[in-house]
Amino acid sequence: MTFPLYDPGCRMAIGLEPLSLSEEEIQSADPSSAGEIDENRTFFVRFYGDVIPDFFHSISKKVEPPREFPGNLFEVRFKNMVGLTRLGEVNLRIVNRKIGETLYNAMLTSLTEKVADLVFSLGKITGQSYTKGLSGDTIPYIQFLFLKKYLLAKPLDIFAISGLITANPHRRLLSALERIGIDQATRIDPSSLPSLFSTSNFTMLRPDHFLVDSSLGQRILMKTGKTLFPIEIQSEKKYLTVDTHENRFIKFFLKDLAGRLSDERLRRLPGDSESYLNPSIIQDVAEMAEGIEWFRTASFWAEVGEMHLIPTNSQVLQHRDGYRQLFELYTLLQLATRCDFDFMDFDRLLETKDTATLFEYWCFFVIRDLIERQRKPIRWNTEVVNGPWEKSLPASLTISYEGDVSLSFNRSFGGSIGFNPTSPPHNLLVPSESYSYNYRPDIVVTKGDHMLIFDAKYKGQQNRFYGEDEDGNIRSPNPEDIGKMHTYREAILNVAGAFILYPGADSICFNSHTARQPFQGVGALPLRPNDEGGPNLTHGEALARVLSYFLDED
Repeated sequence: MTFPLYDPGCRMAIGLEPLSLSEEEIQSADPSSAGEIDENRTFFVRFYGDVIPDFFHSISKKVEPPREFPGNLFEVRFKNMVGLTRLGEVNLRIVNRKIGETLYNAMLTSLTEKVADLVFSLGKITGQSYTKGLSGDTIPYIQFLFLKKYLLAKPLDIFAISGLITANPHRRLLSALERIGIDQATRIDPSSLPSLFSTSNFTMLRPDHFLVDSSLGQRILMKTGKTLFPIEIQSEKKYLTVDTHENRFIKFFLKDLAGRLSDERLRRLPGDSESYLNPSIIQDVAEMAEGIEWFRTASFWAEVGEMHLIPTNSQVLQHRDGYRQLFELYTLLQLATRCDFDFMDFDRLLETKDTATLFEYWCFFVIRDLIERQRKPIRWNTEVVNGPWEKSLPASLTISYEGDVSLSFNRSFGGSIGFNPTSPPHNLLVPSESYSYNYRPDIVVTKGDHMLIFDAKYKGQQNRFYGEDEDGNIRSPNPEDIGKMHTYREAILNVAGAFILYPGADSICFNSHTARQPFQGVGALPLRPNDEGGPNLTHGEALARVLSYFLDED
């Protein structure tokens, strides 16, 4: 699509140069296509009316603050964003050369799986720490990610799940006693023999009836001289039914999912504007809702009753394709209402598709996976709340492991008040965790009293990548950020080593004057994602070695 682009609904034009927007006589943008803009490039937005639409004020809070010029002209940049977005009814595609749209989606999928795994561990790890909290607004984003993971992931999306279950729904064999005419009988149930002749209505068997030659028939003939039997007998009937506990659960959960997908807080993420920065959200919600409604129209549901219990130990729900995925999703959504997620900004991940934020979270879970190669998790801190859309969220997360090891995200280290050197205190002040200012590194690994700090660094000086060339290639770290690692190691008590993690190529470590191990000092470790959203093998193993040195030290 050629710039400038125009939205007549709000009288807005988007161009790459301000002079191209001087006149309003611009052809309307094609809503089926998108204009491409590099994430490092600024572009210009002009409103020809007197009122700036609410959606622009809303998105201005999510990206770099626009620079305003006379005549309702704004300079805008979607730094660190990637993929499809929009302003008003104009579609834009942000091109990111460092982490492209495909890789971003792979990393987000990987991150969703890690968060889901963390939530599932709630039911496996003993000794969780819970506190009651207040409701919040982040949970719709989390639920959207979980719903998308289970309902839209190929090859087993909601349409495939529906096909599997509809083609072969779970059945169980039932039996019931009924009265039938003696001529219809093909066998005599032994349990009915005591009451067989308690009736006064008898009939002569026809000569070819199977009972005539049976031992029972011959004995009756010998005693009475006739083949008399009751006109009706009680018979057991066996039949298959789809009215099982498992199907009742699926029927209940489909109704629950339909309600979740119709909730305004999910249909109108982020909830403060009718205009999305990420238009694929509403498309995904609509596709999931369509799949659920199509599944609910299957004819066999008419035979399935209402759920009164959840068969949590059912082998069908735990192992059978289709049933298993929906049961996992149900369990995940239930556990998620009990968890803390404020340490993660899902708004940025979904709405602005912020690559720097995603990289930070992704690094944390890479380190978590590496630690869990060696240590078993025993505890993680979260908060418990009730209600499908509620949560209460702290600013940090800590997972504890065997061997007095812990992993923290966004842990705060309190500083000290200091003093005026012209009037020093009579006694030396006892420093806090940091003897100067407050610090909050991204990732902290603790063993006993000693710590290893990692800071995920996506942006460098003036918001540029480390060693980034004009083509977006990254090789070396930013020396200023390694200097920040000196600050952590000096100011915070018992920090053995501090390293930046960055999506580049070069590794560099500096041992301290008193170092006895490779991790004692500062440095930079590259950590790039592969095409599947996991860590680059070489980078991951280098990071694993640093962690092993630290965790294995006596």
